[in-house]
Amino acid sequence: MNTVGIRSVLVAACFAGIVGCGENLPTPRPGTPAGPSHNGSLLPIPGDLGYVEIVNTPLSTKTTESQIGVYFYEKDAKTPVSSPPGDVKLTLELPKGNTEVFLKPDPKNPGGFQSARGDHGRRELIGKLEFTLSGKPIDLPIMTR
Repeated sequence: MNTVGIRSVLVAACFAGIVGCGENLPTPRPGTPAGPSHNGSLLPIPGDLGYVEIVNTPLSTKTTESQIGVYFYEKDAKTPVSSPPGDVKLTLELPKGNTEVFLKPDPKNPGGFQSARGDHGRRELIGKLEFTLSGKPIDLPIMTR
């Protein structure tokens, strides 16, 4: 390989290292347990009450229609909660304005809740998750990818 060829390869490698390939994904915070199997965003519930996983599943490549799943786990972040929360609701900040999304228990997933199909955006969810756990109302700000 001549000097120009080597130089071109080195420049391309440096450029790829600086720019990178693909999207920047958030890294788990130190001490955060490995997440469950839904491949969603795992967030701690305030007060050391466990974890919640939020998944926004696109239903079409041509629209922003999706279905949202919310899964509640014990402190190990793997075991579904033994006593599911109540009044599970998301308030999403969307370009068209804030939208409330009510979630119903998912009979296929203990501790899981599902939204109806709706215009929830592609993937990222910004807003807050509200629920009652052990009689305590909890408001959890969310920002997921």
